[in-house]
Formats: sequence, structure tokens, C-alpha cells
Amino acid sequence: MRFARGLAMIMALGLALGFAACSLASGEGEVSGVLNVRGCWEGDFRLNPDFFAVLPYREESLLLRIQNGSDYQNFADGLSIVVDESQSVRTRYLNQPLLVSVSPEVTPPGVPITPKAAPALVH
Repeated sequence: MRFARGLAMIMALGLALGFAACSLASGEGEVSGVLNVRGCWEGDFRLNPDFFAVLPYREESLLLRIQNGSDYQNFADGLSIVVDESQSVRTRYLNQPLLVSVSPEVTPPGVPITPKAAPALVH
């Protein structure tokens, strides 16, 4: 699926950027696929990102922000990816598939949050 391959490329770029401190890098990829959000959008979607940011936190986690346009995050199409235990991901899981899931706290209204014994490191 193009979305998964593009997401993997973007994550690799983000990890490289995050661990390179304040240096600049370049890369390419795409975020596309089928998006089904009831009452909002259903069908093919292509983000066409032109803004990329990486925010490391104490060598423990990494937030990647991929966005179309330079507007505020609330008013632009974008994608946020959190990598927990980023040092572990960098050393132990390099060139291996990672489980990617929605954050545990993201649930539909009225659905309780249920803990997971082994949550995904990327969400």
C-alpha cells in the first residue's frame, strides 16, 4: 500500500532529522491512500506535504509533524506521528517492521479507553 510505504519513508526521514540535532536534511515520499471519515471525507486522499518538523523529547520520544501548507496546525491538513522509546527504535528495530497504531486515547465518543499490555511504539 502506498500509504504504508510513504509513511515508512517519512518516519525514516523524521528519525534521521531528529537524531541529527539541528541539521537540515532532504528527502521525498508521499502520504496517500483511502480516507474514510464519516460526514467529512470519503475516498482517495493525497496530502502533498510541504512542511516537515521533528520535535525530540529527552531522547525518549519523537514527534513528527507532516503538513500541507504553512497555516496553523488546527487549520491545515496534516499528520502527527509519535515514536515512543526512540533510542530503542533506532538501535533495536532499525530495518525491521514496526507495529503502528492509533494512540490508545483516541476512541470514538462513548467508547472507554482500554489499556494494552504491549502498546505500539509508533502511533
